[in-house]
Amino acid sequence: MNGAARQAGLPPSARAAAGPPADGPDGGPTPILRLEGIGLSFGGLRALDDVGFAVDAGEMIGLIGPNGAGKTTCLRVIAGIQAPDDGKVVLAGRDLGRASVDERVRAGLALTHQIVRPLRALSVLDNVALAWGRRRVGGLLAGLARRRRDEAHAAAADLLGRLGLGAYAHHTADKLPLGVFKRLEVARAMALGPRILFLDEPLAGLNSVEARRLADLIRSLNDDGLTIVLVEHNLREVVRICPRLVVLESGRVLADGPAGETIRDDAVIRAYIGEEVIDAGH
Repeated sequence: MNGAARQAGLPPSARAAAGPPADGPDGGPTPILRLEGIGLSFGGLRALDDVGFAVDAGEMIGLIGPNGAGKTTCLRVIAGIQAPDDGKVVLAGRDLGRASVDERVRAGLALTHQIVRPLRALSVLDNVALAWGRRRVGGLLAGLARRRRDEAHAAAADLLGRLGLGAYAHHTADKLPLGVFKRLEVARAMALGPRILFLDEPLAGLNSVEARRLADLIRSLNDDGLTIVLVEHNLREVVRICPRLVVLESGRVLADGPAGETIRDDAVIRAYIGEEVIDAGH
């Protein structure tokens, strides 16, 4: 599917942020994100060591690894929460350097934990509208004070319908079942109009039925053209929906390749101590 066709199903806010389809000169995909030699130490601990990988426009990858592998630290560096000691993060050809979290949001990068947790006293609709306003005016409080209410609510309602949350639009966030609350987190990140969406353990705490349902939704967003990096411990679902895996261990890239092959790699199996990885590959 070419870039234009993949973008056609995106919500209007996401299509606008994505800009023209990112096809390379040969008609193939162009990396939307590139990490080059990322290194970070905390005292004497090397948390990230020469981490590098690229994500093509329209691609979905699973970023996985055992506990303590460096996945969350890697996301914090990409989001601008933590500055690396070495290397660079390049988004759509732009070296993000010391760009702030808000500057990265406006550049098209969204992480589910990058913005504050949903405001539980507000409705689902207002929570998404506030996130929509943040990208446009550069801050959550500014979004609350200055957003154009009708436009923000219309965009939020459209997105809630896309994510199967329309029936919950006027429910307060503190009354939501966990599975719905997880979808709200995705909706708020989507409202930022990202070029690339990072999902940090969206399936955590869900039963197998809820996890599969949310995983299917995530895959449908990618089918519509949105670039996604999924960090998740539910390996069965990651392997099911992600064509490619990047595996971190002890702060380094251990493996990077097609999901079915990578999950059966001997080094990956040893890193996970076996059984869970082997089972996920079937």
